[in-house]
Amino acid sequence: MGYADEVNGMHPVVLDGDLDELDRYIATLPLVYMGTTSSIKHRVISRAMRKVGIPVRVEGIKVESGVSEQPLTIDETREGALNRLVKLRKLSIPADYYASIESGLHSIHKDHSLFGVNVVVIEPIGKGPKVGIGLEIETPKEMLDQIPSIYPDLGELVKHKYGAIEKDPIPYLTNNFRTRQELTEYTAYNVATQLIKGGGYGDG
Repeated sequence: MGYADEVNGMHPVVLDGDLDELDRYIATLPLVYMGTTSSIKHRVISRAMRKVGIPVRVEGIKVESGVSEQPLTIDETREGALNRLVKLRKLSIPADYYASIESGLHSIHKDHSLFGVNVVVIEPIGKGPKVGIGLEIETPKEMLDQIPSIYPDLGELVKHKYGAIEKDPIPYLTNNFRTRQELTEYTAYNVATQLIKGGGYGDG
């Protein structure tokens, strides 16, 4: 993943193409290991952690969620996120944090179509996981009718039908005002605030 924000915050600034200082800086950051190779999800965790004063480097490996490609309830979405975390633990990959993000859909009201939901889990190694759940945008029925009969999930739908580069339906639902990264980052930020040492209730 890119480290543009970390680079912009470095002192001194790297000059004349000398990347040694950059490499040394990145190597000192705490490592977050995720159960995904998604660049969107990596950026979500990186930016959320940085906002609470914990700059990190993020790496990942693809592990299965154990749920459907397009979870249709909060329960299933949460289960998928926690399943990925459990599989990361079993791999015993050296890291400072494990993290997982799962996106899904959920019915919150009988008069509406399904809404997007996201579940973010961040676990400091040796401590219990912190979980956040976020509500996103209502999904039009005409899109839902194509899941999973034609496309396995909304991300694949927008890639194949609208030429999206990333698996992100949110720009198409918000007239390009929002992205999935922004919506999920809000949830991740809420989780990350609970990781600050000496920050409040339950610390230590």
